[in-house]
Amino acid sequence: MATQSKMIFVAISMLHAAAAAAQGAPAAFPSKAITVVHPQATGGPVDVTTRLVAQKAGENMGRSVLVEARPGAGGTISAMYVKQAAPDGYTLLLGNHVSLAVNVTLMPNLPYDPLKHFVPVTLLWNNPTLMTVSANSPARTLRELISIAQQAPDKVSYATAGIGTTGHLAGHMLATAVRSSMVHVPYKGSVEALNDLMTGRVDTYLGSYASVATFHKAGKIRLLAAVSEKRNTIAPEVPTIVEQGYPGIHFDGWFGILAPVGTVPTVVQRLQTEFVKAVTSPDVQAKLASQGTVTMTSASPAEFGGFIADEIVRLGRAAKLSGATAE
Repeated sequence: MATQSKMIFVAISMLHAAAAAAQGAPAAFPSKAITVVHPQATGGPVDVTTRLVAQKAGENMGRSVLVEARPGAGGTISAMYVKQAAPDGYTLLLGNHVSLAVNVTLMPNLPYDPLKHFVPVTLLWNNPTLMTVSANSPARTLRELISIAQQAPDKVSYATAGIGTTGHLAGHMLATAVRSSMVHVPYKGSVEALNDLMTGRVDTYLGSYASVATFHKAGKIRLLAAVSEKRNTIAPEVPTIVEQGYPGIHFDGWFGILAPVGTVPTVVQRLQTEFVKAVTSPDVQAKLASQGTVTMTSASPAEFGGFIADEIVRLGRAAKLSGATAE
C-alpha cells in the first residue's frame, strides 16, 4: 500500500510540474517577503523553532521570512489557509505528521489532500516526544503512573498539544495496552497544556523536550519516558516506553515545508535549497540540539513527497490501532 501511495504521488507530481511550467517562472525569486504558516500556538516550541530557521533562511536569501501562527483543528486551519494562497512561493506551510498524515485517517471529511493540494519542499526537523508529570506528582516512574491509572479509572488525564499528535497516539495506545481508561485532554499547543500540568488540572503531559525544557531544568517536572523509538540525546537517562515493557508504542513528530499546488518547480527548488541550508547551518544546528530537536532534511522535494505518502500509510495504521478519533 505504501508503494501504491508513492506511485500516486509521483503521478500527481508530474501533473503539478507540467501545470506549473506552463505558467512560467518569475524573473527573480524572492522579490519580497515570504511567510511561513504553522499550526501551533504563538510562543510555543514549534513557533520558536520555525522563527529560528526562518530568520536564517531570510538572511541567506536577502529577504524577510515571516512566521505566522494559525493553530487549531489539528492543523487544518493552517493547511487550508496555505491551500487557498497564491501558488507563487510567498506563502508556505509548515506541515507535520498530524496535518499531512494522521488527519487523513482521523478526519474522513478532511478539506484538503496532502498529496494533491500541496507541493512538498523539504523536511526540516523531528521533535522526539517525552512523557512527563509535575514534580509534585506521586508517580515517580511510568509504572507508578500506570498503577495509579488502573486503580482510578477515568480519573487520570494526559494532556497533549492536540488531536493526532504523537503524544495523543502514544497515550491512547498505552492506555489500551494497560487496560486503563485514561482521559485525553487536547490543547491547541504546549503552553496551555504545561500550565495546566503545573496547576494539577491534568496528570501527565506528552510533548517534545523543547516544550518542557524550561520546566525540566527548573525542577518543576519529572521525565517518565521517551515516546520515541530511541532515547532523546538531550535526556539519555530517560528510558523509552518500549524499554519499560510496552512494545510498539513509539512515535516521533516531524515537520516540513510545503507550497500551494501550482508553484513552479524553479521556485520550489530554490526554497528547498535555502531551507535545507538554513536548518543545517552550524549555529541553527547547535540551538536545535540544545532543545532536543533533531535536524531531518530531504535530498529533494520528490523525496519529501514520497516520505509523506509512506507516513500517511504508517501513521494511519497507528491511528486505527490506537482507536483515536477526531474528538
